Amino acid sequence: MTSPSLRILPAEPAAAYGGADGDVGLARVRPASAKPCIVALACVVLAGCGWYQAGYDPGRSGDNTTETHLGATNVAGIGEAWHADGIKFSTQPIVTGGLVLAWTDHCALPNCVYGIQALAPDSGAVRWTLPPDDLAVDWSLASDGTRFFVLRRLPGSFSSWVIDARSVADGSLLWTSDSVGQPKGALTVADGEVFAVGKLAAYAFDATTGKNLWAVITTQVAWQAVTVNGDTAFVGDGSNLIAVDAHSGHQRWITSDDFQFFYAMTKGSRVYASLRDDSTANAYDVATGRRLWQTTTPRTADPWMPLADTTGLYAPSDGTGTVTARDPATGALRWTWDQAGNLSISRVGQPAEANGVLYVAADTTRGPELFAVDAATGKTLHTITYTGSFIGSPVIWNGTVFIVVDETLHAYR
Repeated sequence: MTSPSLRILPAEPAAAYGGADGDVGLARVRPASAKPCIVALACVVLAGCGWYQAGYDPGRSGDNTTETHLGATNVAGIGEAWHADGIKFSTQPIVTGGLVLAWTDHCALPNCVYGIQALAPDSGAVRWTLPPDDLAVDWSLASDGTRFFVLRRLPGSFSSWVIDARSVADGSLLWTSDSVGQPKGALTVADGEVFAVGKLAAYAFDATTGKNLWAVITTQVAWQAVTVNGDTAFVGDGSNLIAVDAHSGHQRWITSDDFQFFYAMTKGSRVYASLRDDSTANAYDVATGRRLWQTTTPRTADPWMPLADTTGLYAPSDGTGTVTARDPATGALRWTWDQAGNLSISRVGQPAEANGVLYVAADTTRGPELFAVDAATGKTLHTITYTGSFIGSPVIWNGTVFIVVDETLHAYR
């Protein structure tokens, strides 16, 4: 793959890398650090640092590995703790710095609010509100614990967007990035970097300063978000899955399957990718790009958007109203969660997981429902029925399940 010209930024010397034709980008290459391990340990001690971005972690695995309060033995006892009256939310929330953050672009009279809302996770009380100053802001927020990052459209432009970094404590502006063009997916935060996807490029920015570290030019329209596994970032350009060094942008490998890729998720030693036009899924080795296995689900399903823990791979299917569990090493089917015998499901969302429980939002003949499902067996442990349609995926943090239903944020514990 031959890449077009690329803006190269001043940087520390890059590490020696056997660059194949098509390698792009240059940025500082930082030494290995024990910081991620220290942070992970602190998260466990503090009962979970937060749910920092869509899909929980930089790999979009959807699995909160730090949750200890809520599990299979007590999830049946949860009920609504609060809901945010008068605020119409447009995205699923994130949890960071002891606050729940989400974006709203609607009014609910007489309490008309518009912008980013910061709520107390225990009560739903509003801690601060950030008006958008009449500028369009979209996509789910992302955070590193002290800062949060949001895409903002520049005045008078449809195709020129920037990233704003703001303080979690009070919403104050810290920096604004160079333009990322027209965004095609949510932001990703990993190891001091913020990743964005524009129409024909993926970008990495320094999370502290906003400096543009590298850009990978894609030959076709990029899709979804950058996903990150350790020091490897994955970028999709429509026909290829590209693995690059997360700190330099140097290409490591590229698939040769020539599929129309739609979505990628990574966990452990594998990266999983789905196709744009059906629910065919591929699993690749993170280090080499070798395809490990492939599976398909009915074409009536929406593109395959799975989550994964260390022992299972779980994927919803809108077309059949089911969730399947597969062996992540082989793709072999383990179980299917299917409520067809009890009720008809017209839509099932991307699940989330915490402490061995899958949380599945679905539109059913009884109305929208949130199911808690045992990840080991596929058995339904608890069901919550509500009014309206869900937005995004559930978020689980510190014994509480957050979900946006009919544009209202609900908390269950």
